[in-house]
Amino acid sequence: MTKDNLPAIDSKTIPFIEEITNTLGINRNVLAPKKEILALWDQIPREIGDIPKQNRSDLIARMTIAISTGLFDSAINYIWNASIIHLREKVINFDLEVVKSLVGKKLDRHGIYEMRDHKLLDLCLNLNLIDKDGHFFLNQNREIRNGYSAAHPADIMINDRETLSFINRCIVYILTDTETPKGIRVNEFTDSLENSIFTEMQIKGWKEKLNNTNELQRSTLINMLYYIYCDSSSSQVKRNNSTKLFIEFSSSLSSDTINTLLESHYKYKTETPNKYTASKIFFTKNDLISLLNNGEKHTIISKVCSQLYDNHMGMNNFYNEPPFAKRLLEITRTSEVPKTVKKTFVNTILICKVGNRFGVSHAAEPYYDSMIQNFKPYEIGIMLNLLKDSKNLVSIQVKDNANCKKNYIEALELIDSESLTPKQKVLYDKILTTLS
Repeated sequence: MTKDNLPAIDSKTIPFIEEITNTLGINRNVLAPKKEILALWDQIPREIGDIPKQNRSDLIARMTIAISTGLFDSAINYIWNASIIHLREKVINFDLEVVKSLVGKKLDRHGIYEMRDHKLLDLCLNLNLIDKDGHFFLNQNREIRNGYSAAHPADIMINDRETLSFINRCIVYILTDTETPKGIRVNEFTDSLENSIFTEMQIKGWKEKLNNTNELQRSTLINMLYYIYCDSSSSQVKRNNSTKLFIEFSSSLSSDTINTLLESHYKYKTETPNKYTASKIFFTKNDLISLLNNGEKHTIISKVCSQLYDNHMGMNNFYNEPPFAKRLLEITRTSEVPKTVKKTFVNTILICKVGNRFGVSHAAEPYYDSMIQNFKPYEIGIMLNLLKDSKNLVSIQVKDNANCKKNYIEALELIDSESLTPKQKVLYDKILTTLS
């Protein structure tokens, strides 16, 4: 909307106002002065233009007419009422059953409309329907409306600048919003986790529902997935679904959610050992190991290395290695390997990469190659020194088997030689010369 969308009032309305006050024998200054009416009239089209058409109720029309006649106290009352009605409807559309579960209080439509404005603003903040800035500025508006609007007449008149500021806050923090988040019923959510293993379609559906609800409920339900997984009474189906859905959000968790998860994790460590064990698995499955301390990372990486090594050395190793190789890659791709476990990490990968006289696990080989390509300088140093230890399995296999030697050379060639330190480069070239 531009100012051309509103008619000019200086030649018609303003003189008409003066005629009325003169006829009634009332002092003209009971209404806003002409210069303030014209100043606000010039600004108001821009403000109304920011209100989506579906949010322009009859109260916005009344506000506009009140401005044209200098009734600024009525104007702020009209737009305040329009804003409060909009907020009440957003709460109702969010789903009153969900509101009850979040605030612990049963509310029906009548109760929402009977609620005092300050309590409604508090509720909307708790439901994340308005943010903290909006809550602050709208409460200022509420006090202005109570003290200076036509709802509670006062001796002091509100001027054009204060009226414009009031209108702007209502529009910015309430009336520009056309989206109404939909609440998720907690019972429906938890029951769905229990029914059967989620399909891709179900994961997509729940992800969409969680994204369409407000931030508060989304965080609450995402945290709930963690608690469900760590609860030993949860069925395996429920726990699997929890991780399947959680990982969809693991890369975009809010700082509050991360803090909540870590607080619970370390609380479990001191109070509930079985939940602490489950929590470590949950962090590992959902690529959150980087959040844990080095001692815990050491334990987790060491355990996966041990599982990979045992499967490599066991029967059907070519078929059993890939899941553990993949898991080790996932863990170390998202988190730095603690120095205390780097030797075990490098040694395990190289043992599996060079293979044995029967060959290597081809399905697992891409995972080994990816990890070797991502070796840090310290890890490269460990790799280059493996052959110096005659009792090391890598050294033995490379010495005794031509295919194992060939695989070790391939592993060396995965390293970017430009990233080597001068000392490492000398050793690297020496090894390649010796083995070639």
